[in-house]
Amino acid sequence: MEITNVFDRTEFSQAKQAKTVLKEHDKYKTLVIGLESAQEIPPCSMNRHTIFFVVQGSRTLVADGERSFVC
Repeated sequence: MEITNVFDRTEFSQAKQAKTVLKEHDKYKTLVIGLESAQEIPPCSMNRHTIFFVVQGSRTLVADGERSFVC
């Protein structure tokens, strides 16, 4: 078992999204993405199981053409 405090591993950048990989495996990748209020994650394709967990703020997530508001 591994316990990680995501707040200690979160970074932010004015220029672009800041990504920190916590754990990587064949079937999944766990990472922390720090976004400033106007920043977005560009469209991408995930080849592993992906979980988005919003710690603070809110976002609109589009997956397979379906939009979801996450807060």
